[in-house]
Amino acid sequence: MLLITSLKNHNITWKVFSFMSLIIICNKSFSQDTTLTSYFNEITSGTEYSTHKEKLKFNKNVYIIIQGECNQTLQDETIKIISELNDLIDPIEIYLTDEINIANVRLYFGGPDDYVKVNPLSESFLETSWGLFFLFPKYEEIDMSLVFVDVVRSENNIQRKHVLREELTQALGFGNDSFRYPDSIFYQGWTETQNYSELDKEVIKLMYN
Repeated sequence: MLLITSLKNHNITWKVFSFMSLIIICNKSFSQDTTLTSYFNEITSGTEYSTHKEKLKFNKNVYIIIQGECNQTLQDETIKIISELNDLIDPIEIYLTDEINIANVRLYFGGPDDYVKVNPLSESFLETSWGLFFLFPKYEEIDMSLVFVDVVRSENNIQRKHVLREELTQALGFGNDSFRYPDSIFYQGWTETQNYSELDKEVIKLMYN
């Protein structure tokens, strides 16, 4: 009789333990989902310098043309970033092109004095920024983006590669920065992050897939 009671108690204990484990797993999943949703909304609602809060993205293939002074290291890094983005994004493809007539992202490497001649809209931002992006919407989607990476005031290719990854990614519709996650490419403070965090990857997938 005591054995039966023991087995019953053990069974009850196991059921309680299983139930508590289920609660912990569900809470963890809920926490991850709310973190992703919250960060996604923060990063994709509008841009840093605009009160416009609508989410915008490319609904067609992206063709990036490199302009200005781009060394081999930065060209290789551009190809690497494009490859990573294509691994994350399903509905559209991102390509590097040398045909200006099909390019819908113009990626410019150079100094601020040169870039302001190419894009006069950048003048008021260049004094304090090593990197810029501009989104041009049409019919509630991104029609074209302009990206600037400062290779004159930045000190080395590590810094330039960070700016390149951040600005090129933001030009796809991830318009805001945040102070929440220092390992994120969208971190508002200065870092030299060279990779997307796991949260960044989920934000990118959520936006496009």
